[in-house]
Amino acid sequence: QWTIASYMARVTYDYKGKYLVTLTARRDGSSRFGENTKWGNFPGVALGWNLHQEGFMKDLTWLDEFKVRASYAQVGNQGLSPYQTQGLMARTSYAWNNNAAYGYRPNTIGNADLKWETSTSQNLGVDFSIWRGRISGSAEYYQTNTTNLLAPQPLPTSIGFGGFTTNVGETQNTGIELTLNTVNIDRGGFQWTSDFIFNRNREQIVSLA
Repeated sequence: QWTIASYMARVTYDYKGKYLVTLTARRDGSSRFGENTKWGNFPGVALGWNLHQEGFMKDLTWLDEFKVRASYAQVGNQGLSPYQTQGLMARTSYAWNNNAAYGYRPNTIGNADLKWETSTSQNLGVDFSIWRGRISGSAEYYQTNTTNLLAPQPLPTSIGFGGFTTNVGETQNTGIELTLNTVNIDRGGFQWTSDFIFNRNREQIVSLA
């Protein structure tokens, strides 16, 4: 059995459709983690700037939309089985006067310091539309760094255990996404549109146990 409790707050601000701000905060608690590490705090902020609303862009009548945005946020992962913070027992049998006697023995090593695996993401993007929506699209660049990976830490089997679960290691994802939408023909009840999508993601293991 396991339980989770979560709190979330969000504040948004829009100034004349030009400047956009969204602030978020999460606080999650999971019984899967240790007594002193059950809770994790995960903030986020997103900024947007609609340049096409600015006075110095008003002469560009062919430009429908041009928006620049950036974001930074953290999320947590509790992807491990319950009771990993505790040393569990397993049933075993012994010879007792040539008869089988059943009991229990230590089966796993607990880790009371297990805590949330955290992914920190950063994103930069541009959205655009020209000629009354005939051509539109977006461009994205992102990077996600995941730290405190929930992973097994190997141990010498001579001590009686093969390993235990801990926070160790870091990974990184970096990528770009490009989208282009075009309306090629739109007349007489006939419409022909095209969508082009390109993306590239590179993942690397920064460190492990």
